[in-house]
Amino acid sequence: MKGLGAAGALLIAANAFAQAPAGTVEATADGCKLYLPQADARGASRIRWSGKCTDGFADGRGVVRIYQGGKISRVSEGTFAAGKLAAPGESYSIRGGQAIRNRGGDQLEIAASELPTWALELSMLVEDKPVRAAPRPAPPVAKIDKAAEDAKKAELQRQQADAQKRQAEAKAAADKLASERATQEAERKRLQADRDRALAEAKAANEALAAEKRAAERATREAERERAMADAKAASERAAAAEKLAAEKAAQEAALAKAAADAKAAADARAAAEAKTAAEKPRVAFVPGRGFNDAGTGEPMRAVVNFKLTTQEGRELGIATFVAGKGEAAIRQNASLLASVYEKVSPFNAKLLEQPEVGSMCGGPGYVVEARVTYPSAKSYGWYAGCMGDDVEKAAKSMQQLEEEMHRGFKVSATSFWAYQYLIVGYVDEAGMRARGDYERVARPGLMAPGRVMVLSKPEQWAECTGMVNKDPKLKDKAGCLREAIDKLKTTLGLR
Repeated sequence: MKGLGAAGALLIAANAFAQAPAGTVEATADGCKLYLPQADARGASRIRWSGKCTDGFADGRGVVRIYQGGKISRVSEGTFAAGKLAAPGESYSIRGGQAIRNRGGDQLEIAASELPTWALELSMLVEDKPVRAAPRPAPPVAKIDKAAEDAKKAELQRQQADAQKRQAEAKAAADKLASERATQEAERKRLQADRDRALAEAKAANEALAAEKRAAERATREAERERAMADAKAASERAAAAEKLAAEKAAQEAALAKAAADAKAAADARAAAEAKTAAEKPRVAFVPGRGFNDAGTGEPMRAVVNFKLTTQEGRELGIATFVAGKGEAAIRQNASLLASVYEKVSPFNAKLLEQPEVGSMCGGPGYVVEARVTYPSAKSYGWYAGCMGDDVEKAAKSMQQLEEEMHRGFKVSATSFWAYQYLIVGYVDEAGMRARGDYERVARPGLMAPGRVMVLSKPEQWAECTGMVNKDPKLKDKAGCLREAIDKLKTTLGLR
């Protein structure tokens, strides 16, 4: 406990006066606040409190000791509540070297031996006054009273014994106080040692935490450096792959150009031969819905084309659609152009993985079919395209095979949701085909099925089987769906 200076013995804030009871001041004793009479606290160099401290205020029964000039000056017992005196008790002080007891406002001089245990510290300040002998009367002339002399001696001895007893009691009180102080000092040192140990443990824990943080930061920086190196390596590999793909694409384009030139020369020769044959042989009439028969092997032509795209996440997208053109060379050129358009307008921001592969070709005008079946839960879909002619059953069977392959490939259950996102049938003839220059002009980003837009120039050239699909999203009757779309086309184009 720290001693308080004379000038700063009372820790009184400006707002404390408004809270203190009338005639009292706020003081701090052993870290605990309490309100004392101004006369008691004035000039105090130190104040101690022996009771409990609740929320920083003296609470319950206890003893208040007030020191002045380093010496005990007043000891009082009382009951406090929130630092305020609730039930006063006795108080003891020293006046003129004599112990004074204050009880209920009455002050009475008492002997040091009458001090209670908790106020024995005051006994050290009680002065031992010599016992005054009664004035000796003039001895009688006749003789000295021996009995009176013996009584005086006995009284003197009694007074001396009382003084020795008081001195012994004062010494015992002082020894007890010194013992209490030694105990308090030992407790203070123990608390200080505990505090120092706690601070050392906290410091060690903080240093260990800081070391772990630095290690984690080093590991993070190392991981970022390795990731950056890996990204740089991957970027280099992608650049090399892109250069290789560009070189292969240029070679393929050169091969296609040569093939186109060769095909054109062959087509010109074939056209001359066909013109000669046509002049010699009557032309067979075209049957709507069937495509060209033996006499319809010339222009225009339809063909199925397949190619793959890959997304930035490495997901491969297989595309199957149809193209149209005048001659095989035009078909192949249009297939390459259509694949590049897909690459530009794909909603997946995908890149062309493989050059398009041209499948079966059909000569003359006729029907083509394109369908996409989607599994939203598996985030996958399949595409089907073909030159249909009038073989509806064969096209429906091919679509069914695609559906069954998807069931196997994506391991979906029979209850998984799936549906045909669209199923269209188109009619291709020479008047309805777009030129290659129109491909880029009509392409729009995010277009899911540019095939029908690229090939068919008018909306009435294609139809969807919406009626049957709305009744049965899983489309069990695929042949019926195809017939529905064909009937719409026949009505729209006047092919009946």
